[in-house]
Amino acid sequence: MKERPIIFSGEMVKTILDGRKTQTRRVIKKICIHSIKTLADGVVLWRSGPAGKFHRGFPGDDLRKSCPCGQPGDRLWVREAWRSDNSFKGGGIPRLGIRYGEGVTWREGNPDQTGPWKSSIFMPRWASRITLEITGIRVARLNDMNFYDWVADFCPSPLEKERALETFIGLKNMAGMAKIFWDLLNAKRGFGWETNPFVWVISFKRIEQGRQA
Repeated sequence: MKERPIIFSGEMVKTILDGRKTQTRRVIKKICIHSIKTLADGVVLWRSGPAGKFHRGFPGDDLRKSCPCGQPGDRLWVREAWRSDNSFKGGGIPRLGIRYGEGVTWREGNPDQTGPWKSSIFMPRWASRITLEITGIRVARLNDMNFYDWVADFCPSPLEKERALETFIGLKNMAGMAKIFWDLLNAKRGFGWETNPFVWVISFKRIEQGRQA
């Protein structure tokens, strides 16, 4: 079992804490997937370029083993925006406490004596309050998500879920909502919804309530 860091926005941290988010999508960057095809016996082949050799098993074990986030059974510790009290000089545990990007205080202390916000990328392991266990990994095109994927990853409200199930327009709106959220985080990086990239679909469960002093 290995542990690796993973970054989530403040809004997504809220949904993880609420128990609503159990899936995330991460763009496949280091493996170039150009096309796939399915044979008559159901075997799926993939290749990296228009003239490249087809490889068997997509999205099978060989490709899934390349996921940089790990494998089922491995753990992910969540990095998020955070800040500590002004006495924090780096290293060790802050004397007064930590506050997190979505506003929940998990360590005792005076919330008015906090330092500047720090980017999630600079959060050390000891400051992370959320640990996840990977329960499944698969490869898919971004636009191919179904209703259950949408619920697990994008965490719609109960009313939004009901409308999506009831009508075709609701299902169309479902894709539209996913597009807006996805593009906020990924369009500037060249992986907007319209590019329909291949993604790692990582399912997980929360295994730890928090890390308190």
